[in-house]
Amino acid sequence: RRDAALAILARNPEIRVIPPDGAFYLFIRAPGAGRLPNAGTLFSARLLEEHNVATVPGAAFLMPDWIRVSYAAELSQVERALERIVTAYSVA
Repeated sequence: RRDAALAILARNPEIRVIPPDGAFYLFIRAPGAGRLPNAGTLFSARLLEEHNVATVPGAAFLMPDWIRVSYAAELSQVERALERIVTAYSVA
């Protein structure tokens, strides 16, 4: 699932990701990071409201420009969620 998630995110070269060493989640830098305060919180809210994808704002981990995404679900759910994130990122 980790490899599938990273492969889907790699489709957009603008997406920066911190791959996990052994956990079941990864961090994705939010669009607007560095320009918008709390870009991760804004992106996380938009993903939930507009794309039905639940993530955790990176601010909870002292990383306000990032979101945390879990891939501890069925592969098809992980793939669908990551594809939605890539789509949302592309229109940000």
